Amino acid sequence: MTDAATPSRAREGDPTAAIESCSCPPGLDPKPTVPLRDVLDRVARELAHLADLLARFETEVGPRMLEAAERDPRLVWHLQGLDQIVQRATGLVAFLAALAPTAGGRCRLDPGPAAGVVTLADMAARLGFRDDEIPPAVVDEGDCELL
Repeated sequence: MTDAATPSRAREGDPTAAIESCSCPPGLDPKPTVPLRDVLDRVARELAHLADLLARFETEVGPRMLEAAERDPRLVWHLQGLDQIVQRATGLVAFLAALAPTAGGRCRLDPGPAAGVVTLADMAARLGFRDDEIPPAVVDEGDCELL
């Protein structure tokens, strides 16, 4: 909705402001917009990457936690929590991947305001469709990246 009844959504930095452009007729919205299905695809890819990182972490840490659980049984509960996080992230990826094609091409939005609240610069650039701003990888796959 882009009428005067929703001024709070149009505030600078409000991630929900992007939804307003969904109701604008094509060609009338001066903001750069992308199809909702493309945004859903990007979010699904980010979640898939996260789920993969978590699954690799679980594979590496899991056996060590099970060994340590012999001394502290509460660690099994934490390992089960990690497994549930992986399953939930994977489920969300599947959901978004199935949902994206149904979004159609008419609904477009400006992902910029929502991407602006993301604190990781490369993720914010990807989710904001500012691919030209993504810094080149400074760490090769398999290398250790320390803070």
